[in-house]
Amino acid sequence: ILEGKCDCAGNVEDCTGECGGNAVVDECGECGGNGSTCEGSWAIYYNFETPVAGFQFDVTGVTVTGASGGSAEAGGFYISTSTSTVLGFSLQGGYISAGEGIMVALNIDGNKDDACISGEVISDLDGIALCTDVVDCKTIHAVQCPQ
Repeated sequence: ILEGKCDCAGNVEDCTGECGGNAVVDECGECGGNGSTCEGSWAIYYNFETPVAGFQFDVTGVTVTGASGGSAEAGGFYISTSTSTVLGFSLQGGYISAGEGIMVALNIDGNKDDACISGEVISDLDGIALCTDVVDCKTIHAVQCPQ
């Protein structure tokens, strides 16, 4: 065995070449991807200052055909869509941790450059609505509302 090299005995190289690593090729063919870069897919991002137990938002400019992935799926959320509305929540007490990342990837018909989210309702762990704003039509920022 060469110093600094992994012989991968008993392990497998992931798609980045890391011995025993866990990066995989997503459905879009991207190593380490999360499925949000596929044609017909549009990632919705979040920046939450508190954990979130549920969300709903509208989408304009495109037709929504489905949604999955991101921190919502990782948090055990049930994700439902109509052609213009996305809803996510957990019946088992799952939540999206405070922080930022991809909340969910939408399957869409249309050009994602024409898409924008609006009418967002984000709730904390107690079911209380948070104060929100949308940045660049694709990122939801949510904070506790001032008392």
